[in-house]
Amino acid sequence: MSNEKKPTRRFATVNQTANIFPAFSVSSLRYLIFNGKNNGFEKCVFRVGRKILIDLDLFEAWIDQKQA
Repeated sequence: MSNEKKPTRRFATVNQTANIFPAFSVSSLRYLIFNGKNNGFEKCVFRVGRKILIDLDLFEAWIDQKQA
């Protein structure tokens, strides 16, 4: 058995993400989620039942990718 720890993933709801990144409103995040297949945002979104979670590390990487 290995004692290596898996990297911790940081998930947040849409409202929490808007609080962490004030440049993105709740409605703009919902727009990105709805159009995720067209803008590449779908890789940041995880659905657990009706709950929508955003992986914050992938979200930051998505922002960096759009900046380039």
